[in-house]
Amino acid sequence: MRRPPGVHDSRDPSRGERAAGDRVDAAFVDAHAILAVACAHAGRLDDARPALAECVRQMPRLTVNDPRLVRPFRHPADQTRFLEGLRKAGLPEDRGA
Repeated sequence: MRRPPGVHDSRDPSRGERAAGDRVDAAFVDAHAILAVACAHAGRLDDARPALAECVRQMPRLTVNDPRLVRPFRHPADQTRFLEGLRKAGLPEDRGA
């Protein structure tokens, strides 16, 4: 993953620490969704779009209103923020007819 100028990797590989975005399980669609949301909220749309594309590949015809995106967040505002991030990454509201 690209880092903005001046941001250094502070992880310690000797302790098994990994930076966000290090290799994720490609079969775990939520990892891609969370990466897309985090990158979109950080203004890193060039990183958000490929992660979102993988979500859509694994969950065809995915839209913001798709019930498959309901997650067990403790606070409803977190679900709202999650969906807002997917919108920012480019996920459409509906597929239309």
